[in-house]
Amino acid sequence: SYQKGHRDALDILDKVIDCTSAKQCSQILCPACRDKVQNKAAKKAVAKFSNYADTEIKFMTLLIQVVEDTNKLEPLKDEFKMKFKNTLRNNAAALKIDNRGFKMKGAFEIDLKYYGLLTHASLRSIDLLKKLGLNRTHNRSQDLLHFHAIVGALDDEHEDKLKLLIGKSLDMQLLPSQVHFKSLHKTNTKNDNLRNLASYMFKARLQYADNIFDDNFLQKKASYKTPFKDKVLIDYLNAVDAMGNFNGLKFDYGL
Repeated sequence: SYQKGHRDALDILDKVIDCTSAKQCSQILCPACRDKVQNKAAKKAVAKFSNYADTEIKFMTLLIQVVEDTNKLEPLKDEFKMKFKNTLRNNAAALKIDNRGFKMKGAFEIDLKYYGLLTHASLRSIDLLKKLGLNRTHNRSQDLLHFHAIVGALDDEHEDKLKLLIGKSLDMQLLPSQVHFKSLHKTNTKNDNLRNLASYMFKARLQYADNIFDDNFLQKKASYKTPFKDKVLIDYLNAVDAMGNFNGLKFDYGL
């Protein structure tokens, strides 16, 4: 990107080059910093959810909003983060199960969306993105702010309560498929599941994605493709840097 004339890239590159174990750069594209964050998150998830059964733990994905202006990401994230945390605190009693408090270990993530690259996305997925703000006539990349979290203890009744609290925090009635809860994989141990999910939340994959699509087995998957590059990449990294990188994107409640 720098060689193609985007001088901002040099500032980011210098931070990564100067990164040491004693003075980390914390940039999301730095492999060393990402690994440290993932390992720390994995250990914390295993420790904090140790008293919950596999069936009481879910992995939540929430699609928040698509914006055309990267500068709108930080205030959008900060507003939801503040409202959601306050809403959870004010409704802590309603989320308890057998006198056990509700816990959440999560992280915000930003996907870049370019309408012309949504080649494998289902019509339902594209329709959801449009309702969340995707402009089909926009010839530039757009930003999808979303949120992943490990949550527990959670049953069907409390899952519905949590959805209502999320909608309240977003000042909207949730759209179909806007929030999705997934049970832990039965083929893995609980701790392996927790480690994998905690690492996934901080994967920092700098590639365009088809979002969620349905395959021939009616499973939901993500299809990744073209890496971010040039000005799109620099604008993205600068926006995430302004948001505090990994520290700014994480969201813990009740831990």
